[in-house]
Amino acid sequence: MKTIRTRAKVALVGASVLALLGHAPVVAADLKPRAGATSDAPVQTRVDYRFEHAVPLEVAIELANANGGEIVAYRFENEQFVGEYSPLSGVTPKDYLADLMQELGTSPEVVGYTVSVTADSGRALGAESAIPLSVRGEPEFSAPVVRQSFFDQQRAWASSAARELDSGSARMAGDWKPDMVSANIVKQPSGGRIDFDMAALWDSPSTPGYIPSDYGLEISVDLYNNWSSTDLRPFCTNPSPRDQFFAKNYGWNWHAVDEQFGWLAAAVPYADYNDLSDPCNRNSMAIGLRTPQAIPLAYYNAPYDWAVFFYIDAPPGNQTINRISGDVSIVTEAWCVSYPNYSNTDCMGVAQPGPGAPDLHRGFLDVDRHWTAPNKCWSSLEKGNDPPILMDPTVPGSGCPWG
Repeated sequence: MKTIRTRAKVALVGASVLALLGHAPVVAADLKPRAGATSDAPVQTRVDYRFEHAVPLEVAIELANANGGEIVAYRFENEQFVGEYSPLSGVTPKDYLADLMQELGTSPEVVGYTVSVTADSGRALGAESAIPLSVRGEPEFSAPVVRQSFFDQQRAWASSAARELDSGSARMAGDWKPDMVSANIVKQPSGGRIDFDMAALWDSPSTPGYIPSDYGLEISVDLYNNWSSTDLRPFCTNPSPRDQFFAKNYGWNWHAVDEQFGWLAAAVPYADYNDLSDPCNRNSMAIGLRTPQAIPLAYYNAPYDWAVFFYIDAPPGNQTINRISGDVSIVTEAWCVSYPNYSNTDCMGVAQPGPGAPDLHRGFLDVDRHWTAPNKCWSSLEKGNDPPILMDPTVPGSGCPWG
């Protein structure tokens, strides 16, 4: 089970960074100085930009390249799906667009991008909010809706999942914890990239509405290697700890998808790839919602009451197999409120809950079971109180999510 993050962040962006990028950006730290380090220790910082309106990915790439910087992600916010394309993923824009068209029958409406820069920890904060970037006369882009056959497939799996829920024991008391969580981890047959599909389903009386208003939701699959669990990032013995697993926890392409229009952007999905102070032997593949209370009640004839579906496409790492665990957690947004310039990956879950905080975790696979991946699919029912159910993702119709 994933431990509560104790990520003490530093958000330090110097005047040289602002001069380099030419705009007042949203800033977020990605590296903290070691205890006792000098004040000029380098930090890696993310800078977020937002366009005046949505544009196609190809146009977004041209605009971002003209503005300069090391671009790490392009964010899109369509009515039915929200996510990011990363140029660090190893997937070309052309192939990425083709994959999305094949999967969803649509294209991303890109609303902004993220740049990674290096700043000195002794420089002043860039504390202004993001400003819209000019799209230089490009028209606003509106993509087709997601292909209905995708939702039909999603609904067919969820109907099977709902039967599992209905066949369980007496209905439990309502709380924030999803009744059912499923994950499917598959190594792509060509190229070796790793797909992580994750779903969380609530059945009344449980609902995401029980999540306190100042908390977000994160769902993660964690990978473990044989390094020491007492060594913490960023001070691992290997200079590239994120690569020492079967999947890297950076350079993702990811998205969340839902049949209902409009709510996903309001729920503010984000990739939680900030791993400051995480053990060196763990890679977390996590997606969060800053405002999960926005998850709507499902359509009248849906086989569940509330649900979220996440998809991660991750680059392969240097190992072929790892032990895994899974966890759903609620995390406080206090730092994001206090430091609105931070990106959600850097500020969610930093502040520690005070007295009287709710139970923060709903595990869906314990690492002590010694399950390994990739090519692993399972479901966890009864809020994690029952043992997880293992399925074979390589067998069509096995019950794996969207398999």
